[in-house]
Amino acid sequence: MRQLSFVLVIWLLSWHCAVQASDKAGIYLSSKFDLNIASLQQFAPEADIQAIHSDDELSYLIAWPDLSIRLGARKEWVDRDVQIEGIYNWVGLFDLDASELVSFRRRIRNTEDVVGCVIEPAFLADARAQQVLLAIARHYHGFIFTHQSFYNHDGIKLVGQRVDPVHLIGEGESVELVSE
Repeated sequence: MRQLSFVLVIWLLSWHCAVQASDKAGIYLSSKFDLNIASLQQFAPEADIQAIHSDDELSYLIAWPDLSIRLGARKEWVDRDVQIEGIYNWVGLFDLDASELVSFRRRIRNTEDVVGCVIEPAFLADARAQQVLLAIARHYHGFIFTHQSFYNHDGIKLVGQRVDPVHLIGEGESVELVSE
């Protein structure tokens, strides 16, 4: 009985840590990231938003009492070509028809900026986080990378791992994951 109790405690601790962990996402943009606090406030009207400036990065913290999103954009994306080439090659590993592959690779080549995002406690568990990132992607005609998949600015999976959700929720929808 003692061993079973120990296993249960370990499982509960592991589950708690997984639930409390942060998620990461990237928003790939078709133009340079130029949002400010006022424009971000339109995407997250109930949130507290702070700008954090450093020599090489512009960051924003979008916070609610139970959720935070840190957006970070480098002032210069110095390794852009290397990252874009890596994505370009990675999407070729998936079973896409030729026209889908060509279309997505074109979008990748036209990417001008990327915004890194850290969401706490979890991206897919809170509609507010999804709505903010989708709104930014929509504003820049961009797309989102989270977990191991790319999603368009409407939250529909473009390419990625089979186990990832087919849809990120959209505005006004409930948080429900749909896997392939």
